[in-house]
Amino acid sequence: MAVLRGHTGKVSRAVFDRSDVTKAYSAGWDHSVRSWDLTIGAETSSKTSDKVLLAMAQLTSPNLLATGSTDRLICLWDLRTDATQNISLTLAGHTAPVSSVAAHPTSPLLFASGSYDSTVRIWDARSAKQALFTLPVPKKEGDEDRKEPEKVLAIDWDGARLVAGGEGSRVITWRVSGQESSAPAAQ
Repeated sequence: MAVLRGHTGKVSRAVFDRSDVTKAYSAGWDHSVRSWDLTIGAETSSKTSDKVLLAMAQLTSPNLLATGSTDRLICLWDLRTDATQNISLTLAGHTAPVSSVAAHPTSPLLFASGSYDSTVRIWDARSAKQALFTLPVPKKEGDEDRKEPEKVLAIDWDGARLVAGGEGSRVITWRVSGQESSAPAAQ
């Protein structure tokens, strides 16, 4: 339908707007989050930071994107054009680059992040001091002596279950609901 130009580096993630099919967002290695109007095929806004952005998800809260970056941080972006700052909140906790972010499908401020540090973390944007939960990726059978963590490369969240895939050539799921989570056994 269209080729949208504006990024000056690799585009790491692109998503459609959850509530408006005429809008999309992209994030990339050029440190920018861009908003697009798909009806006219043009960029409507660009917000920048000093971070290479590896991951992005739109939260169900209106006008809020979460991004993961190479500097181990998660940033929440206010998409409103009259926002006084690009990044509304910065969350720290991962010890390696944040490679994936997934929004809870119904809760407006819950999301999860996956990292090269071999963890998946669950966050509430109202609780900026630390993640609500940290789910470690269990070591693969035979890898007990491995010194480097197994990088998490992709995650998704359906609200009741989290799924992660990574370097270990496997997919891991957790049941996550309320105040409990159950981690799988090593395989």
